[in-house]
Amino acid sequence: MRQVMIYPGEDDYWVAEVPSLPGCISQGKSREEAVSNIKEAIDAYINALKEDGLSVDTDLELYEKIEESPGENIHRLSQAVGWTRGKTYTAARRLEKAGMVHVEKAEKNGRPVLVVKPKSWQEYFTPEELEEFKQMKI
Repeated sequence: MRQVMIYPGEDDYWVAEVPSLPGCISQGKSREEAVSNIKEAIDAYINALKEDGLSVDTDLELYEKIEESPGENIHRLSQAVGWTRGKTYTAARRLEKAGMVHVEKAEKNGRPVLVVKPKSWQEYFTPEELEEFKQMKI
């Protein structure tokens, strides 16, 4: 069961959002339509993750830790989630393959490590879309 937040949006629409699934958001002209639409969005989101080879809850749990501690190494992340380094490494690589994080080689205390960082929001947009954002007057 996922928590869904429902709130009034612009233009008399209702917005439905699932905080545990980053970017899973929908809307509807009525509250009921928003709920119906978010159910479809959740199913589509989870199916897309599965198609990308992601383990839905496991990988999202790691992704949340990565967002909390960007640039942390695999060893520290494994401690934070209570997993083995192998399980953490595998989940991080699946997240990388899905385009959600960057896994990079680094050096810490003279030893090679892998650090994991979430993609910045700008990386999800084309240069043209970013330029449009800059031109917007808010």
